[in-house]
Amino acid sequence: MNTERKYLEKSYTISTDILFDILKIVLKNELPNNIESVNVRESTLLLKIKFPSDQPSIKSIKNDIEILLEDYDFFANHSPKDIHKFSTNTGEAEY
Repeated sequence: MNTERKYLEKSYTISTDILFDILKIVLKNELPNNIESVNVRESTLLLKIKFPSDQPSIKSIKNDIEILLEDYDFFANHSPKDIHKFSTNTGEAEY
């Protein structure tokens, strides 16, 4: 009987600004992971995460990580003017 667990492996470039948020998800869900490289100049690291394909909640966990990364990327790479324009166009509350 083959009991070897199957994984979906995905690598993410993560800013140190949100590293602890990502690691909290990874460690809480006991996901195997490996730091592949560190870019000191850009304050980022490349983290490979293994998502067990037999875990029912894995799609949600992967989605949580990717939403955090997308949200951070949006706010880190857009000016306050762009963010204001985005929130106005989508009907979100203005600030």
